[in-house]
Amino acid sequence: MTGSQLHGVPQNDCGKWKQAQLNVTEYVQDPVRNTPRMELLISRLIRHFLRTTPDTLVQDIRSALHEVGQRFKCPAIVMLVCREGRCIEPIRIAIDAASAACAEEKSKRLADICDHWLMYEKQVLADEGQRGENPALDAIFQALETPSFLLIPVAQDNDIFGALFLSFDANSEIPEPYERQLLNAFLELCYVVSERIAVFSELQKREELLAHTEAIAGIGSWNENYETQSIYFTREAARIFGVAEGVTRITRDDYINFIHPDDKLAVMERFQTSLTEPETFDGCYRIITSAGQQKVIRALAKTTFDEQGGIIGRSGMVQDITEQKKSEQRYRTVADHTYAWEVWENPDKTFNYVSPACKEISGYSAEQFLANPKFFDEIILNEDKGVWHEHSHESTPQIQFRREIQFRIKRKDGTTVWIDHSC
Repeated sequence: MTGSQLHGVPQNDCGKWKQAQLNVTEYVQDPVRNTPRMELLISRLIRHFLRTTPDTLVQDIRSALHEVGQRFKCPAIVMLVCREGRCIEPIRIAIDAASAACAEEKSKRLADICDHWLMYEKQVLADEGQRGENPALDAIFQALETPSFLLIPVAQDNDIFGALFLSFDANSEIPEPYERQLLNAFLELCYVVSERIAVFSELQKREELLAHTEAIAGIGSWNENYETQSIYFTREAARIFGVAEGVTRITRDDYINFIHPDDKLAVMERFQTSLTEPETFDGCYRIITSAGQQKVIRALAKTTFDEQGGIIGRSGMVQDITEQKKSEQRYRTVADHTYAWEVWENPDKTFNYVSPACKEISGYSAEQFLANPKFFDEIILNEDKGVWHEHSHESTPQIQFRREIQFRIKRKDGTTVWIDHSC
């Protein structure tokens, strides 16, 4: 019967690999063996494995295990990597000399008892794999259908995440201690690479979801490294500014050059203010894209400060509102010539448009209402303010229904008139 002994797992993967190589130099190769030296095999596999991608990960591990199995003439070899200590969507690779079906059945049986051998793995290793001394051993023997096996842990930072099972028969060559160390180091590398690829794949999925969502909404985002003055665009932000496909980084000067000359001074003044204040910049201005197209964008930006008040960076979003502005202009033309008092409200409850008819109805000019956001509230009679405030609170983007209310205002000439309001 064969087992393996769990050695303390170093904190640094490179340190373990170097120690394994030092042990190799002290080992005298058995002249009877005519297969490639294990250290050369593992070195070659590592060089290949470091170039693996999400699409080739499983096949690369399978190829590596196939060569390991050939090296020791194993009837079967199974690798299970169970992230977070449970075999949920694990890396499960098995090779069996008999058939692919046999390999699949053995890996499935081992996966089914993963809680069992993960719980007892240290005891199994300490027992040197002696059959009958531990219920976990019997389960593994039955799963592998083998008279002898070697279990090498997939571990990192003293935590076990899986195992490599090598089954043996009378023709197999049992790995030497230094070869087990090399396999252990290689398995740690497999685990680290697979985990990083899993994280990378998840980030890729999130980036694709973000790009899809931004494209639907017509909203792009960006962040700026304040020290290098480099601005990084998402795909949609790059499309809005018309930069070349695949370009995701521009300089701050590049960004400023996109701003329309007539809007540049006002935007730069707001930019300077944002460097000393934590408030979010929210404004609209025109840009001229790389292709010379003029657009109107809504831009939000916020500066991040450290505890000492130093600038860490800036981030924000941009939205192409060119068509919205064109529609507003068309509606404005109609509203300018209507007898109704039209009011367009911003998300912060300030007005961005008041039709000229307001002067005929209230006696006050549109400019007065635009200059003082609280002016409209001031001319409502005190007895009716509650009606207006309740309606104003209910009128949010999340509550989409039409409502009509009536209230009174005091005109500039002192008279009182009723207002019939709907929105």
